[in-house]
Amino acid sequence: MIGRIASIRKMGKNLAFVQLENHHGALQAVVVNPRAYGLNKGSVIRVSGTVVKNDDVTSGTPGYELQADVVELLSKNHDKYNNPNDVLLDKSSQIDRRHLYLRNPSVRNIFEAKSLFMKTCRSVLDYYGFLEVQSPTVVGESVEGPVTAFGVDYYGKDAFLTLSNMLYHEMLMAGDFEKVYEMRTLFRQDKSKTSVHLSEFTILDYTAANHSRNDLMGITEEIVQASASQLQRKGFSLGVEPKTPFPVVTYSEVIGYLNEQGADIVWGSTHQLPKQYSSLLERRFPSFFWLIDQPEASKAFFTSAREEDGRMVCNDFQLWYAKNTNLADGSERVVEKEDVIAKMVDRGMDPRHFSHYLSSLDGLYPNAGVGLGVERTFMTLMGLDNIKDVMLFPRNMKTLYP
Repeated sequence: MIGRIASIRKMGKNLAFVQLENHHGALQAVVVNPRAYGLNKGSVIRVSGTVVKNDDVTSGTPGYELQADVVELLSKNHDKYNNPNDVLLDKSSQIDRRHLYLRNPSVRNIFEAKSLFMKTCRSVLDYYGFLEVQSPTVVGESVEGPVTAFGVDYYGKDAFLTLSNMLYHEMLMAGDFEKVYEMRTLFRQDKSKTSVHLSEFTILDYTAANHSRNDLMGITEEIVQASASQLQRKGFSLGVEPKTPFPVVTYSEVIGYLNEQGADIVWGSTHQLPKQYSSLLERRFPSFFWLIDQPEASKAFFTSAREEDGRMVCNDFQLWYAKNTNLADGSERVVEKEDVIAKMVDRGMDPRHFSHYLSSLDGLYPNAGVGLGVERTFMTLMGLDNIKDVMLFPRNMKTLYP
């Protein structure tokens, strides 16, 4: 057996009970003359011998122990601060001594669950015939402009780390790719200090030609429901059990409801549901719900819109969970080049910066797309409170290392 020493209990000078742990479990090893091997807590050793039954053993694998014949020190621990349980109690150490934090079984359990969640997301889209693709990470055009994008020097040219795959998905639609998706890292200069914001995060983007927002809302619900079912099937405990179909509510209805409860929100003054009213939203919508028909002025230039009751509202859809803000954001896309340019100009954007994207808008299938926040959705399902808990190496304003 190869494992890490979790504890050493000496019985006199010539005998020790060594608790070994590895990826598959734990086992107590009985080692004769432990000093000869230089054993200490946190080191990795290889032990061979005979596993025998011992009803007095209550740790490791209860009722069994390994009587060691051969002990080999593979990697010695030189760090005195090596207790993973201590790291759990110290927030700063959870980042600074990340490797110790990750040794905790409860922490590893989260990332095993996250891996399964991501696999299930892919499997649903694969089932519906979506093709997995890869968009560039370093880009010359930024959908939201340079303010929120990280700038990089690309061989002497100004470039950005991507914060959206939308432009490339639209170009793929123009290239007659019918349905595409990708799960990848995005980067955003996000100075928000909330429990759901990071500067580096994972997005699941999927776009489909000849699909409406209702079509993609249905697929998204299936992704969430299938992921929850698969996690439960594999023995993971959920904090939230989604029940589909999710309620659908318009922006006007939500603003009206909040104002009835004492808020004073002017229609169109906000495109995000105000965080200070999350308790009211939770009372009305205790689980997942869709927010649709937001004001046109509040959405990106590629979002299609229509007139309704004298107001321009979007053909958009956002998946919300009151406690953890929005989890997914999508819309039916604008496909006419002249309309896209007009929306860009109206938002103070220079169409010349998007020449490659615009050149693809000559004969484009109607399409819709959505981006699902992987970490936000996963933490919601697991009932976790902070997005940093579901990132192996989280990045925000204060964290660049490790």
